[in-house]
Amino acid sequence: MAKTTKKQDLTKLTGAEQVSVMKNLSQQAASWLLDVNGRSLRDDGNVPRQANGKYNARELLAWASKRLPEVKFSDEELEAVFTLADCLGEEITRTRFFAYIDDLDRRHGASGVASFWREITLYLHDEIEDSRNCCLKACQPKSEAEIQSEIRRKVEDEIRREAREAEESRLIDEFKSYTECVNCGRIRRARRWVHEPAPKGRVQLQSVCPECRQEARDIRDRREAAEKAAGRA
Repeated sequence: MAKTTKKQDLTKLTGAEQVSVMKNLSQQAASWLLDVNGRSLRDDGNVPRQANGKYNARELLAWASKRLPEVKFSDEELEAVFTLADCLGEEITRTRFFAYIDDLDRRHGASGVASFWREITLYLHDEIEDSRNCCLKACQPKSEAEIQSEIRRKVEDEIRREAREAEESRLIDEFKSYTECVNCGRIRRARRWVHEPAPKGRVQLQSVCPECRQEARDIRDRREAAEKAAGRA
């Protein structure tokens, strides 16, 4: 009577056992993983193969991803990739993330998906590197001389600021000031607003000339009229 062999339930393998299996894939399993013909996989001398003839899944995928042609994404597609990378921690973004991968697969195939991971890896690497450099610079301890120099510079800046404000107050009290329109840059001369160089030895005050103020009112009135017309339509 033939002896029956009981099949092993692979779903009950531990994590370590699963890793061990993936490190020693058969030709059939490796060809399935890459979705290629088993014979072509065997005959390709560039495929990373172990001395025992088995395949390491991680090495196999790394090799396969390099063989895929790079897809040049449009600016719109690349912006979508970067936006997803910026928001990976959000629950709704994870759903969009995998939906976008499916969409890339439909439009570009495996090359598009591989290019997606390549772009997002480079983007996140640059972001992490920038953050790391900023943290290193911010956390770098300062010498006693650097601390004293920084304190001295802050004190000098504060002294100059107070002196400047005191001088501006004196000039204003003595009516040695001029008023300039913040919108058009014209300077007020009594009832007139004119384009001319700023007078020397006077402090600048800012206001809005009558023409610019009226122009702002006209824009507001036109906008309100258009909104009312749209509401009646």
